[in-house]
This record gives sequence, structure tokens and C-alpha cells, in this order.
Amino acid sequence: MAKEIKPEETVKRIEKALDKRMKEIPPLKPILDPFKELLVERTLIKSGIADRPDIQLAASDIERFAEGEPLLTTGAIASLINPWGETIKLTIPPLEKAFPKLKPELKLLTKALDAGDIDLKDCIEALLGGEDEELDSTASRLGIQSPVLRFLLIQILKPFVEKRIKSFQGLIKKLPWHKGYCPICGSLPELSFLRGKEGQRWLRCSLCGHEWRFKKTECPYCGYEGKKGRKLIYVEDRKSEWVELCSECHKYIVGIDLGTSTEAANEAAAPGLVYLDIVAQEKGFTPIAVCAWNVIDTTK
Repeated sequence: MAKEIKPEETVKRIEKALDKRMKEIPPLKPILDPFKELLVERTLIKSGIADRPDIQLAASDIERFAEGEPLLTTGAIASLINPWGETIKLTIPPLEKAFPKLKPELKLLTKALDAGDIDLKDCIEALLGGEDEELDSTASRLGIQSPVLRFLLIQILKPFVEKRIKSFQGLIKKLPWHKGYCPICGSLPELSFLRGKEGQRWLRCSLCGHEWRFKKTECPYCGYEGKKGRKLIYVEDRKSEWVELCSECHKYIVGIDLGTSTEAANEAAAPGLVYLDIVAQEKGFTPIAVCAWNVIDTTK
């Protein structure tokens, strides 16, 4: 079993990785500074969240999993958050600090939750279940733009789901999974990376941060496999970083070779590759997983 990294060590790795990237590519500083702040605070918040109690898989769970269904339903994911209270409220100040322009929206959301005007769990379920009309209606009622409400809900949820899916990782460790979406929560990957001397390919989930093995030659989104429709683009001399383009579905995913490094901050890898998001989107491709840092207006 891998040794668990202390929160303070994770914070140092995140800061080191993103500081290095901002020094190498100064124009990325306005994008990466807020996410550096957010990732650091999220790491510290997670350290104070209680683990999920030990869980056992039923035969029906294993059967569904074998058929390609993720371990958790949207309801189960939403249940990983605590009821609205002090622990959840810890996620608000870091968001205000990292994204000061969102303070008015955060105040509206906090006020509605304090007053019981909305149910956080219901909002999360609507978000994860793709119930756009319901979420748009809630956003309109609160006076918050829908994309902003979606962003805030995800950021509130992430510390809880990232911490509490740890209990599920050991349960599926020896179970085969060959899909391009997360075996635990069903979300799409934000990052493709190579690990170890043999260069095994892994994917990192955009929601819960779980990592799983995947075929080197397959598109995680559409499943296309082959050299003809898959193209890797590198920028200048950064041969350990790339963006994978799929001509079949016109989606892309950023990639990095971590080799045998034990110092990598996987949490910060995808935001640190945002310059590759720009390259891919300028070519007309869209990300497999839409994340806060890769929503880029390339027409500017």
C-alpha cells in the first residue's frame, strides 16, 4: 500500500509545480494564480474532513461494475457532502479569495443555503445528473448566472468527494475497468499521463481525482483506437508534455510523462498544462472534460 502523503507535503508540491510553470510561462500567471490558491486551500480542507466508514461491495454492485457502470450514482456522490454547516462553509472563503469577482454570487448562494431556500444536495444531484433546466431555474431564482452556479457547486463538492472516494478505491483495485470515464464517479478525465519505467498510461478524473489505467492508443471519449485518428502535439522543446487530439470525436485531452517521479503534484498537472488547452482549442477541438481553467475564449 502506497504511503499516504501529508497535506503539508501536498501543498508544497502544488506550490512548487505551479510556481515553476508560471515562471516558465509568465502569461499563464493570471490563470494559474487563483487555482494555486484554490488547490492549496482544498488540500487543507480535505485534511479536516472525516473519512467515509468502511464499505463493502454487494454482488449486485460488482455485477453492475463489470457491465461498465461506475460504482457511485449521482445520488451517492451528492451524499458524500455533509449537510450545510460549518464544514461546507470552510469551502467559501478560499473561493472568495481566489476569485474575488465571484464574491456577490457566493454571498447570494450562502444566504440562500442559510435560509433553507435551496437544498445543496438537490442542487448537486441536478448538476451531476445533467438536469440543466432545474439548475438554470435555481440559478435564475438566486440571481446567479448558471455557469457560475455550476462552477461554485463543483468547487464546494470537490473536497468531500476527493477525500471520501478513498474508501472506494481499495474495493475496485483488483476489478478490471477499461472505460474512459471514472470507475468510481463516472466523470470524464481531465488528464492523461504516463507513469513508471514502462510508461503505463493513466487517466485522472476531473471530479473525484481518482486515477486508473487505460490503453495508450485509445481515445477516452469515443473509444477510437488507432494511429490515424489520434495526433499528439508538442510545443517547442516540452517533449514530456502534449495534447492528444482525436479526429473522430474532435475532443482532446492534455498529457504529461511523469516517469518514475514521486514528487509530482498530480492535482496541479492539468491546470499547469493550460497552454496546451489553448493550442487544441485554437485548432477547433473541445476538451473531453470541461474544467474551470480550460474554458477559454480563443477569439480574443
